[in-house]
Amino acid sequence: MRYREPGGSGGLATIMVVLVVLVLAVIFRGGPRNERMRSAAAPAIQAIQRYAQTHGRYPASLAETGATAPFTPYGRYRYRAIDDGADCSLSVGSSFRDGFVLVWDCARGQWSMDRGARLEPAERAPAAPGPVVNAPTADTVDKQG
Repeated sequence: MRYREPGGSGGLATIMVVLVVLVLAVIFRGGPRNERMRSAAAPAIQAIQRYAQTHGRYPASLAETGATAPFTPYGRYRYRAIDDGADCSLSVGSSFRDGFVLVWDCARGQWSMDRGARLEPAERAPAAPGPVVNAPTADTVDKQG
């Protein structure tokens, strides 16, 4: 059995591997999980498409299809009919709260992701200063001069 000296390259390699794994976990952890989010919406999208094929327009509400809005960690999907059923969208997320909006465009049949700038709440403005005691006025300045 070989003896390893303390501080050899074996310990350094292990530390490097752990650091790389942690960095990758942080990078890929943030934001929505696109595939999970999209697959959660698949039943609703299929119901919308069936409705459109049958009626020649998109439904005014998701309830007309018999489907329910899928729930995700970012809230429920929102359905919106546009131009009296000529188009529609199914979306989830909030640019302000989540930093993204994931949208299914019914007419185009495709997903898009708006990664708008995430707005942080503004800092509270400092309180207006109260009246200043013993502040010089025009009368006191004239008397002093």
